[in-house]
Amino acid sequence: MYPCDFFEMSGGCCSESIPATLSRKGEVKILEYQTQQHRLFPQLARAYAFIFTGHAVDEMAELHYITSGLKAVVTYLTGQGIEQARMSCGGHGYSKASNMSELYGVAIGGATYEGENMVMLQQLARYLMKSAEAAKKGVALGKLVDYLVRPSEKHSTIDRQPDRAYSAHLKAFDKAAKLQVMKAYERMRSLRAQGLSEEEAWNANAVELNRVSLTFLQQRPIEKPITS
Repeated sequence: MYPCDFFEMSGGCCSESIPATLSRKGEVKILEYQTQQHRLFPQLARAYAFIFTGHAVDEMAELHYITSGLKAVVTYLTGQGIEQARMSCGGHGYSKASNMSELYGVAIGGATYEGENMVMLQQLARYLMKSAEAAKKGVALGKLVDYLVRPSEKHSTIDRQPDRAYSAHLKAFDKAAKLQVMKAYERMRSLRAQGLSEEEAWNANAVELNRVSLTFLQQRPIEKPITS
């Protein structure tokens, strides 16, 4: 099962729960309540973002790394998304007839099988650390990580972007991901300089390395739907 399949599950739950919130007659439509929109619309948006990202992964040499990270994030957020969709339907969502409990049971297992999510994030982090080292040495990088060597704006230009092309937003996410990667890379070098082995340094930096992967994966889904 591919990462995008999990968010198709989440999107399917949204397609069930959103119409369900429109069904009361003679009253304000439930979906018009801001709290319902706050609960459901982000799940629907994430479903589209990750499906687009899954279909856009075409860098075959880097396929393993990006799908490892996507698997970790998508399976976790899918479980959250299905649960939010279920709760938005009240008692109907808890009913077996809604099929949401079965979908949740299938989806949440994805956080463990085929690689536990923390381990999968670490695989992506290893690739990003190798890329950071290559960037430091001036080695050419693949387009998945070439943001590490692209020049960055000192200050965000989002508020000076009248054409709404979102290029400034993409640059801001690139810079955030770049800073996170290089921060973790420099900490790894510092730990090694203190006499720690590669494995010891990695373990001492593991939480920061997971943040590196998560920041990269936040950048990736934003970039692909906008530029595709």
